[in-house]
Amino acid sequence: MLRNELFESVIREAREAHSFQLFESVLREADNSSEELEQIRDRIEKKLVDMAVKIEFVSFNIENYNELLGNGVNTPCGFVEFGENQFLKFKGRDNGGRQNLIWATRKTLEDPIVVIHNDAPDETKHESLTYAKSFKYQDNKKHRNPVNTIRSFVLLYKEDEKKVLISSGNARIGQILEIIKKPDDIVYEK
Repeated sequence: MLRNELFESVIREAREAHSFQLFESVLREADNSSEELEQIRDRIEKKLVDMAVKIEFVSFNIENYNELLGNGVNTPCGFVEFGENQFLKFKGRDNGGRQNLIWATRKTLEDPIVVIHNDAPDETKHESLTYAKSFKYQDNKKHRNPVNTIRSFVLLYKEDEKKVLISSGNARIGQILEIIKKPDDIVYEK
Protein backbone atom coordinates (compact mmCIF):
# COMPACT_ATOMS: atom_id res chain seq x y z
CA MET A 1 0.00 0.00 0.00
CA LEU A 2 1.27 3.43 -0.84
CA ARG A 3 1.75 5.93 1.97
CA ASN A 4 -1.23 8.13 0.89
CA GLU A 5 -3.48 5.07 0.59
CA LEU A 6 -2.49 3.94 4.09
CA PHE A 7 -3.15 7.42 5.48
CA GLU A 8 -6.57 7.57 3.76
CA SER A 9 -7.51 4.13 5.08
CA VAL A 10 -6.63 5.20 8.64
CA ILE A 11 -8.77 8.34 8.24
CA ARG A 12 -11.65 6.23 6.78
CA GLU A 13 -11.47 3.81 9.72
CA ALA A 14 -11.36 6.68 12.22
CA ARG A 15 -14.42 8.28 10.61
CA GLU A 16 -16.31 5.02 10.69
CA ALA A 17 -15.47 4.63 14.36
CA HIS A 18 -16.50 8.29 14.99
CA SER A 19 -13.15 8.90 16.66
CA PHE A 20 -12.03 11.22 13.87
CA GLN A 21 -14.51 13.86 15.03
CA LEU A 22 -13.02 13.66 18.50
CA PHE A 23 -9.54 13.98 16.99
CA GLU A 24 -10.65 17.02 14.95
CA SER A 25 -12.19 18.66 18.03
CA VAL A 26 -8.99 18.13 20.03
CA LEU A 27 -6.97 19.72 17.20
CA ARG A 28 -9.41 22.66 17.01
CA GLU A 29 -9.19 23.14 20.79
CA ALA A 30 -5.38 23.14 20.66
CA ASP A 31 -5.45 25.74 17.87
CA ASN A 32 -7.83 27.94 19.87
CA SER A 33 -5.69 27.60 23.00
CA SER A 34 -2.47 28.57 21.19
CA GLU A 35 -4.29 31.50 19.56
CA GLU A 36 -5.52 32.64 22.98
CA LEU A 37 -2.01 32.29 24.42
CA GLU A 38 -0.56 34.45 21.63
CA GLN A 39 -3.26 37.09 22.24
CA ILE A 40 -2.41 37.10 25.95
CA ARG A 41 1.32 37.41 25.25
CA ASP A 42 0.69 40.26 22.79
CA ARG A 43 -1.50 42.08 25.33
CA ILE A 44 1.08 41.64 28.12
CA GLU A 45 3.90 42.81 25.84
CA LYS A 46 1.95 45.96 24.94
CA LYS A 47 1.30 46.68 28.62
CA LEU A 48 4.95 46.14 29.55
CA VAL A 49 5.97 48.69 26.91
CA ASP A 50 3.15 51.21 27.38
CA MET A 51 3.01 51.17 31.19
CA ALA A 52 6.72 51.57 31.88
CA VAL A 53 7.48 54.11 34.62
CA LYS A 54 10.62 56.15 35.27
CA ILE A 55 13.08 54.22 37.39
CA GLU A 56 14.51 55.77 40.52
CA PHE A 57 17.80 54.82 42.06
CA VAL A 58 18.54 54.95 45.78
CA SER A 59 21.88 54.50 47.47
CA PHE A 60 22.55 50.89 48.29
CA ASN A 61 23.13 50.51 52.00
CA ILE A 62 21.63 48.45 54.81
CA GLU A 63 19.40 51.32 55.98
CA ASN A 64 17.76 51.81 52.56
CA TYR A 65 17.50 48.06 52.03
CA ASN A 66 15.76 47.63 55.40
CA GLU A 67 13.45 50.58 54.75
CA LEU A 68 12.40 49.38 51.28
CA LEU A 69 12.55 45.61 51.58
CA GLY A 70 13.51 44.56 55.09
CA ASN A 71 9.99 44.04 56.43
CA GLY A 72 8.58 42.39 53.32
CA VAL A 73 6.07 43.85 50.86
CA ASN A 74 2.30 43.63 50.43
CA THR A 75 1.52 42.60 46.86
CA PRO A 76 -1.70 42.01 44.90
CA CYS A 77 -1.08 38.29 45.50
CA GLY A 78 -0.36 38.49 49.23
CA PHE A 79 2.49 39.39 51.55
CA VAL A 80 6.02 38.55 50.31
CA GLU A 81 8.93 38.04 52.68
CA PHE A 82 12.56 38.25 51.62
CA GLY A 83 15.02 35.41 51.76
CA GLU A 84 17.70 35.88 54.39
CA ASN A 85 20.45 36.21 51.77
CA GLN A 86 18.73 38.86 49.63
CA PHE A 87 20.83 41.77 50.89
CA LEU A 88 24.01 39.88 49.97
CA LYS A 89 22.56 38.89 46.58
CA PHE A 90 21.72 42.51 45.75
CA LYS A 91 25.19 43.55 46.91
CA GLY A 92 27.22 40.94 45.06
CA ARG A 93 25.37 39.77 41.93
CA ASP A 94 26.15 41.09 38.47
CA ASN A 95 29.28 42.89 39.77
CA GLY A 96 27.07 44.98 42.03
CA GLY A 97 24.67 45.82 39.20
CA ARG A 98 21.65 44.74 41.21
CA GLN A 99 22.36 47.27 43.95
CA ASN A 100 20.46 49.85 41.90
CA LEU A 101 17.37 47.65 41.84
CA ILE A 102 16.15 47.76 45.45
CA TRP A 103 13.65 50.56 44.74
CA ALA A 104 12.53 48.90 41.48
CA THR A 105 12.12 45.53 43.20
CA ARG A 106 9.78 47.03 45.78
CA LYS A 107 7.74 48.77 43.06
CA THR A 108 7.63 45.55 41.00
CA LEU A 109 6.17 43.65 43.94
CA GLU A 110 3.80 46.40 45.13
CA ASP A 111 2.44 47.36 41.73
CA PRO A 112 3.27 44.73 39.10
CA ILE A 113 1.98 44.87 35.55
CA VAL A 114 1.65 41.08 35.52
CA VAL A 115 2.12 38.16 37.92
CA ILE A 116 2.69 34.76 36.33
CA HIS A 117 2.31 31.39 38.06
CA ASN A 118 5.07 28.86 37.41
CA ASP A 119 4.39 25.18 38.05
CA ALA A 120 6.90 23.29 40.15
CA PRO A 121 9.40 21.58 37.82
CA ASP A 122 9.05 18.41 39.89
CA GLU A 123 7.73 17.25 43.26
CA THR A 124 10.93 18.25 45.08
CA LYS A 125 10.63 21.89 44.01
CA HIS A 126 8.17 24.65 44.89
CA GLU A 127 5.69 26.47 42.70
CA SER A 128 6.57 30.10 42.14
CA LEU A 129 5.26 33.45 41.00
CA THR A 130 7.06 35.82 38.66
CA TYR A 131 6.21 39.50 39.18
CA ALA A 132 7.05 41.82 36.29
CA LYS A 133 7.06 45.59 35.87
CA SER A 134 8.74 47.80 33.28
CA PHE A 135 10.87 50.87 33.87
CA LYS A 136 12.18 53.65 31.65
CA TYR A 137 15.79 54.67 31.94
CA GLN A 138 16.64 58.32 31.33
CA ASP A 139 20.14 57.60 30.11
CA ASN A 140 19.73 55.59 26.90
CA LYS A 141 23.52 55.57 26.38
CA LYS A 142 24.03 53.17 29.29
CA HIS A 143 21.12 50.92 28.33
CA ARG A 144 20.46 49.55 24.86
CA ASN A 145 16.72 49.52 25.56
CA PRO A 146 15.02 52.59 27.01
CA VAL A 147 12.47 50.22 28.58
CA ASN A 148 13.69 47.48 30.89
CA THR A 149 11.70 44.90 32.80
CA ILE A 150 12.39 43.90 36.38
CA ARG A 151 11.51 40.32 37.22
CA SER A 152 11.05 39.19 40.82
CA PHE A 153 10.90 35.46 41.43
CA VAL A 154 8.88 34.41 44.50
CA LEU A 155 8.70 30.85 45.85
CA LEU A 156 5.39 29.59 47.23
CA TYR A 157 5.75 27.44 50.33
CA LYS A 158 2.49 25.48 50.64
CA GLU A 159 3.27 24.04 54.09
CA ASP A 160 3.13 27.37 55.90
CA GLU A 161 1.59 29.42 53.05
CA LYS A 162 4.64 31.70 52.87
CA LYS A 163 5.77 33.62 49.82
CA VAL A 164 9.51 34.31 49.80
CA LEU A 165 11.42 36.41 47.26
CA ILE A 166 14.53 34.54 46.20
CA SER A 167 15.67 36.51 43.17
CA SER A 168 15.15 39.83 41.46
CA GLY A 169 16.86 41.26 38.43
CA ASN A 170 16.64 42.61 34.91
CA ALA A 171 14.82 40.67 32.19
CA ARG A 172 13.96 41.31 28.59
CA ILE A 173 10.25 41.51 27.78
CA GLY A 174 10.60 38.38 25.63
CA GLN A 175 11.90 36.44 28.66
CA ILE A 176 8.80 37.43 30.62
CA LEU A 177 6.50 36.35 27.77
CA GLU A 178 8.24 32.96 27.48
CA ILE A 179 7.23 32.16 31.08
CA ILE A 180 3.55 32.19 30.08
CA LYS A 181 2.87 28.61 29.01
CA LYS A 182 -0.94 28.58 29.23
CA PRO A 183 -3.69 31.20 29.71
CA ASP A 184 -4.29 30.13 33.32
CA ASP A 185 -0.70 31.08 34.23
CA ILE A 186 -1.70 34.75 34.55
CA VAL A 187 -2.51 35.25 38.25
CA TYR A 188 -2.74 39.04 38.14
CA GLU A 189 -2.77 41.58 35.34
CA LYS A 190 -2.98 45.36 35.64
